Amino acid sequence: MKRWLIDNQRFSKNREELQGEIALDDCERLDDLLGNDEGRADGTVKFQLQGTRGPLGQLRLHLRVQAEVAMVCQRCMGAMLESVDVLSKLDVAPDDATIAHDDLTDDEADWIETSREFDVAELVEDELILALPVAPRHRVCPDLATESAVPAKKESPFAALAVLKNAPAATKSRAKKK
Repeated sequence: MKRWLIDNQRFSKNREELQGEIALDDCERLDDLLGNDEGRADGTVKFQLQGTRGPLGQLRLHLRVQAEVAMVCQRCMGAMLESVDVLSKLDVAPDDATIAHDDLTDDEADWIETSREFDVAELVEDELILALPVAPRHRVCPDLATESAVPAKKESPFAALAVLKNAPAATKSRAKKK
């Protein structure tokens, strides 16, 4: 797998940008999550990484990950394609910084450690793993859709009671005598 190693503090300070593609076959940690190769689109993960500063001046990375991966539907066990398009904000923790609990629970951005050799490909794979559904399913499974376009109407168990309720009084008195 091609590695993109960056100094994530310098990358953010200088507002640098990086984009590239990673072959799905090179993402070894994805192997157990993905289905077979049948129906895979182009088999690549596209990413764009941009260094910026957050609203409080903190160093930040913006990452966009896009992929289309083959997975196994957990309802019908058939092959399906899952499209992923995720945007992440990652604050770069300053050297020797203690991060307050409130900052860790803030949903605007996640934190990453400062690194002079930060592996972008590993980060992209992490974000892809986090974006995939735990139990992927078709909206409508192909096998189930063809079995019956119109489901059979089930009769309500209370239908007999409705008949009695709407029956004339004489019929009700006969039903009580039986």
